[in-house]
Amino acid sequence: MVCEHGVMTRPPWVPVAVALLLVVAAATRVMATSAVVFLLVLAGFTGFMALLADRHQKR
Repeated sequence: MVCEHGVMTRPPWVPVAVALLLVVAAATRVMATSAVVFLLVLAGFTGFMALLADRHQKR
């Protein structure tokens, strides 16, 4: 963990673990592949927008 200006940053283990679980669910046909793709795209878009909002607030 790295501490910069009082903010703790750490690797994004939870999103990576969720993405891997979704891929495994699609591979084992527990979930439909189209549903997994939709959830991964939605998570990526949400994460990207969060990064943009964070960078915009730091200006």
